[in-house]
Amino acid sequence: MPFVDASKIPEVLMRTGIHGRFLAHRDLGATGLSLLMNRAAPGAAVPLHFHQVEETVVMFAGRAHQIGSPQDIYFRPTTREVADFIGQSNLFAGRVIAREEGRFVVETTIGRMRCEAQSGTAVGSRGHVMVRPEAIRLVPHADGRMGRITQRNFLGNVIDYRVTLPNGTVVSAQGIGGEAREADEEVGLLIDESKAWLLP
Repeated sequence: MPFVDASKIPEVLMRTGIHGRFLAHRDLGATGLSLLMNRAAPGAAVPLHFHQVEETVVMFAGRAHQIGSPQDIYFRPTTREVADFIGQSNLFAGRVIAREEGRFVVETTIGRMRCEAQSGTAVGSRGHVMVRPEAIRLVPHADGRMGRITQRNFLGNVIDYRVTLPNGTVVSAQGIGGEAREADEEVGLLIDESKAWLLP
């Protein structure tokens, strides 16, 4: 395979504040290679670009943090760096206090949660429970997880919220655009724990 100097590939404006370079090799028999590098201005949201790949490598400073399918990388990242880089994520610090029916019970900064975790996780382990914003619904009432909407960003088909809890924790949540809630509204957080994942 010939060496390609990615810095020579023209940049393309992909979204306000974001430039990227895209290179695709399709003459490699059964193997395809796609390379995408994003350069984002401060404060710009970096979009996800998986381009129908079967396996993705996430690297930082020349070291591979995770190799896997786009779904595994998004829903089951191996490190906090991967979770932060691929999409938005909430990370709640906590400690594993039990294991019940194949899931770990974690006491977190926002209360007790049940989640899956990497192999080798044991009772007593500390880490962060990752929950993506789309796995959190805003409801009128919830069991002890009440907060106030302190920021609301309209993104078209979805609305991105920041909800501040009484202990100061800020939670990211997303809802359908047609079900908008108002800023400063008091809401409950309903978390889909089937999509919660414990990071070391």
